[in-house]
Amino acid sequence: MFRSNRKSLASLATLVVLALLATTCGPATATAPTTAPQATATEAAVSTLPPTQSGAAVKKEKLKIAVAHVGAMSDEGWTLGHHLAIEAVKKAFPDQVEVIAEVESVPWSDEGTRILEQFVADGAQMVFVTSEYADILYKVADAHPNVIFLECNGHRPSANLVTYYFQTRFVYYLKGQAAGLLTKTNNIGFVGSFADLPSNVNAFNAVEMGALSVNPKAVTHVVNVNTWFDPALERQAAEALMANGADVLTGYMDDPSVLQAAEEKGNWSFGYNLDLRKYAPKWYVTGDIINWGPSYIKEVQSVLDGTWKGNRFYNIPLGPDGFYLDKWGPNVPQDVQAKVDATENRILNEGYDPFVGPIYDATGTLRIKQGDVLTEDFFYTQWTWPVKGVVTTK
Repeated sequence: MFRSNRKSLASLATLVVLALLATTCGPATATAPTTAPQATATEAAVSTLPPTQSGAAVKKEKLKIAVAHVGAMSDEGWTLGHHLAIEAVKKAFPDQVEVIAEVESVPWSDEGTRILEQFVADGAQMVFVTSEYADILYKVADAHPNVIFLECNGHRPSANLVTYYFQTRFVYYLKGQAAGLLTKTNNIGFVGSFADLPSNVNAFNAVEMGALSVNPKAVTHVVNVNTWFDPALERQAAEALMANGADVLTGYMDDPSVLQAAEEKGNWSFGYNLDLRKYAPKWYVTGDIINWGPSYIKEVQSVLDGTWKGNRFYNIPLGPDGFYLDKWGPNVPQDVQAKVDATENRILNEGYDPFVGPIYDATGTLRIKQGDVLTEDFFYTQWTWPVKGVVTTK
């Protein structure tokens, strides 16, 4: 799971002036400004043709969108989920949007920058980047202030760049509760991505905290494979965890390899990103579903409306229009379902937050004091240490 030349775009201000001049009855004089006002990213993206002499509105040009994916759409997980969101955008705005490019497995290198520059050269007015690309992206966004960029898990929003993500911890806490109730060995296996990535740490910490809330003997063993997508390496990590006693597996990867390995051994497993139960038809517990579609549609709608604003971060919401817990697998005991469902209800409908102090790290040191409420920035950028009960292998 839980990464050149540009066609010129006329500003709205200039178009309004042209429209007025075209419909004036008599001659008029105007003083041209010494420098033309620069269009904002939103104005540039929604530029339109002027109205006709009769006053009838002329159809807007289609908003041109490009997408840079971190992985392959065949991953059956993270990247496929973002692709499905783009398909939802196309369906929502069939006459207003054109997806001019959707590139898979964009590298974290100068080649990544070149791909993004090519998007702009080809006329993209709005670019989705489905993982953090940092300076690879920022140099392009800064060079093209009239193009809108959206970076998933990004950390440096700007006037023409919005960053966004999801609150990893809540659904992983629920998965942890289910794991803590299902394990017979008290050993939960977690295949992680990058060792010090806060979202990855959020995920395995939340699993352990959820497990401990129902099973004080539960231990979460983490193997970080330092990639998002390497099915062979993920399988190797899963098999090593099971060989060492883990009888429930989950992870933060982009594909279903861990589920397949667990299913073959007759061990419970959890999905991530999409409903992956087909890869573990007997031993599937549940999973986290990330529905990017509604937020993508909302962002595109705001561009079309001319109301889009940059320099912000947002989380997709908890629930069906964002991040939520999948349906239960067919063999999960009813008492497990009921206990976890009750906690989910508290989180969604009562504002329950299990991530308050005291919280100890893996060495037993108190890190978060009794009653301290943590900020969203802490979870997004600062939670880089494992909690008590987590055993990590980097």
